[in-house]
Amino acid sequence: MDRLLAKYIFNEASPRERERVERWLAASPARRERLERASERLEAATRRYRPGAFDARRALAGIVPRRARRLAPRARAAAAAAAVILLAAAAWFLFPPARGERAIAIAALAGERVARVLPDGSRVTLEGPASLEYSPGPGQGSREARVTGTAYLEVKSDPRRPFTVFTALLEARVLGTAFQVEGDATRAEVLVREGRVRVTPAGGGEAGILEAGMSAARRAGQEGLSVSPAFDANRLAWKTGEFRFNDTPLGEIIGLFNRHFRVSISLPDSLAGTRVTASFHHPALEEALDIINQTLDTAITAE
Repeated sequence: MDRLLAKYIFNEASPRERERVERWLAASPARRERLERASERLEAATRRYRPGAFDARRALAGIVPRRARRLAPRARAAAAAAAVILLAAAAWFLFPPARGERAIAIAALAGERVARVLPDGSRVTLEGPASLEYSPGPGQGSREARVTGTAYLEVKSDPRRPFTVFTALLEARVLGTAFQVEGDATRAEVLVREGRVRVTPAGGGEAGILEAGMSAARRAGQEGLSVSPAFDANRLAWKTGEFRFNDTPLGEIIGLFNRHFRVSISLPDSLAGTRVTASFHHPALEEALDIINQTLDTAITAE
């Protein structure tokens, strides 16, 4: 992302790259503020730059890979500033290191699924549009992540360093577990697959302790949490690959398949209410549709 941000600021990004950066910025107002500050530093560095003051190529050699060191002719006058902006871009979304860790930012565009291992060894998978910002936390005694959109986290256990996930409306604190977080400015929800999670309304309030299979949600304007003893496990199928349908309307199943497999399956209205009981374990789409077609004597296909 560092290099892409530099291209964006220098107006050298393609329309598609600019769109990607704009979406990433829109996910967090703080990001745009930091970018504006980085741009101001760049402008100041460019104004102060004097040709021959230092060797920009040598400066860049320690920042970017060898294959990226060639400078376009139109950028030669700002060669020193290029080094400045690459450093500033990195500092913009990376926080000071703690315990050998560094903060990172991850983003997934609409239609993307992005999986990463966090610096502490935890794993996160984003279903776009979504973003996550991770930092070791103040005092080096905690781990923190800020989530917008849908994120599935498998937190590495470390009793000495609690892991807290922040959304606009909820805070979820864990030691080691697997759970899904969904959040934006209007609604947030936590679904626990393994372990235990302590969920608190953002800004304070009565906490709820969630065991595996439980969920908690909160809407904008709602004071407390809505805790549920169970949730539909198929809501995690996009990550787990496990589908379990028990007398489920076919329209609901096809909608879930469309989301999971990134396809567009049309279903006649006459079949939408047909009930199906079946289980699938990491199925291929064709396999799942064949089973449904054989069971119902239909001819459903993916477009």
